[in-house]
Amino acid sequence: MDVVAWDRHAAQFWGTRVAFTRPKRYGDAVPEVDGAHVVLTTEGEAPLMRTVLLRPRADGDLEHARNATAGGGLRELAGRCPSVALVLVEPDVSDRGALQVAAILSSALLGPILSPDKKALFGARSARDMLARR
Repeated sequence: MDVVAWDRHAAQFWGTRVAFTRPKRYGDAVPEVDGAHVVLTTEGEAPLMRTVLLRPRADGDLEHARNATAGGGLRELAGRCPSVALVLVEPDVSDRGALQVAAILSSALLGPILSPDKKALFGARSARDMLARR
């Protein structure tokens, strides 16, 4: 989890700042599974925090991607991603904060977004359009 790279990307392309509630310090070995509380700060909006978990991609992830409604080459893109970022959704399925975090990570890490109900696979551009409509 590289908060400096995520923050730089979020600031440049999303007008948002990214920080962790606690700094990450890695030794010689980076953990295979990792998590953090991510704080997004956008001018004129209240800061929001969501939990992000990173783990290696599993066969079930590819199955979900194959079964989801998707545009373009998103299924193929999912197959090339070695890891999965999980953004925990607040009880409201239309969680804007989780979508914003997912969109930033999608564009920074070059991977698609799978909806919480696992029915749709979409990219950062679609997520940006969804956020604009909300």
